[in-house]
Amino acid sequence: MRRTQVIAALVAALTSVSVLTACGDDDTEEAAGGAAATTTATGSQGESGGAIDDSKEPIVVALNALKVQAVDLLTPYEAGAEAAANKINAAGGFGGRKVVVESCNTGYQPATTVTCARKTLAKKPVATIGCEPTWPNAGLPIYAKAKVPSFNCINVPEDYENPMNFGMTQGQAGDQRAVARYLCTRDDVKKVAVFTQDIPFQHEAAPASIGPPLKECGKSVTYTYYPITGGDLAPAAAKAVKGDPDFVITLGGGPLAVQIYKALGQAGIPADRVFASGNAVAYESVFKPGGAALDGAYGVVEVMSWGETSDPDVAEYMEAMEGSSVDARDANPQTAYMQMMTLYTAAKEVGFDKFDSASLTEFMSTANDVAVPLTPGIRNPGPKGAPQVKQPYAQIVQWKDGKLNIVREGTEDGWVMAF
Repeated sequence: MRRTQVIAALVAALTSVSVLTACGDDDTEEAAGGAAATTTATGSQGESGGAIDDSKEPIVVALNALKVQAVDLLTPYEAGAEAAANKINAAGGFGGRKVVVESCNTGYQPATTVTCARKTLAKKPVATIGCEPTWPNAGLPIYAKAKVPSFNCINVPEDYENPMNFGMTQGQAGDQRAVARYLCTRDDVKKVAVFTQDIPFQHEAAPASIGPPLKECGKSVTYTYYPITGGDLAPAAAKAVKGDPDFVITLGGGPLAVQIYKALGQAGIPADRVFASGNAVAYESVFKPGGAALDGAYGVVEVMSWGETSDPDVAEYMEAMEGSSVDARDANPQTAYMQMMTLYTAAKEVGFDKFDSASLTEFMSTANDVAVPLTPGIRNPGPKGAPQVKQPYAQIVQWKDGKLNIVREGTEDGWVMAF
């Protein structure tokens, strides 16, 4: 979500599911789908002549992500992680060491997240990847105490600041700032409307992220909050566009994103005047069912656009995802793939024989301008106020004529600084 945007994705899902089923504690984790499951990538002979040495201990990567009735991030994250693991192992693994992914369903519950942290940590992973909003206060402290680095999606201050968590994505707040900064480059945009969920978090977060950049460049902004209990969005959409905004920034993925686009369209705002969050930049769940109503829609993503198939990194990702039951045209599997390739990049830079949790932590804390597939690369130091964000750029894209295009005008080849 991946990829990023998990809070928005969860709340969006609540429009059709009013209550998330509690996943319980350690004793009920199995019922919640929370038991740790091992997914081992196979492959013996590497593409570059390397080979897996079965006598060597494998490199274990933990994957902690949520899967509940309302939203499933675990499945796409597993697909992306497995695709990367297969590719790495086909090239000889980490210096002959096979990479193994140990996954656990955190269940969007602190108790289950704690259980997952303990179970996966017992497998002696070099790091954990994934996406879980309760992770910063439930799982991250356990990993941090064990000195095992985390690559959780960015949601709250602990994600941005804990020295054992490394953000290779910018999170919802960063994405919103990137969108605001892009709109500041457009002379045809004077008035901006924000259309987001009516929850306390958004009442605070949206103005804090979007307001300052727009104010600085002289754009006006209004905020309208739609109910998360489901039902007709038309009244809220009509309220949002009452002042005839030039652009609308909205949050919501999957079926909700389609509903939002259609509601705004009926209120007089076509898709080419709407900016969606990264969880709406997905072909199978959004663009395909949305059809012509979404033509021209803008979006912000935290990894290189999956539509840029001429890019070598994207082409390799698409090839790696062939045969997966998960559609590759989605930021969630892309994010997990990128997180795995970040670890592999670090291992190559450090040296396979020296690579462990400690050397990975040191590398992520000091490396600068190091290329990582699907990103502009690792940056140190991190941005002011978000020192653990090591890749501070977001990409602006537009869905047009059945293709996802990078927006290059007003950007740095598509990328905008999110902080």
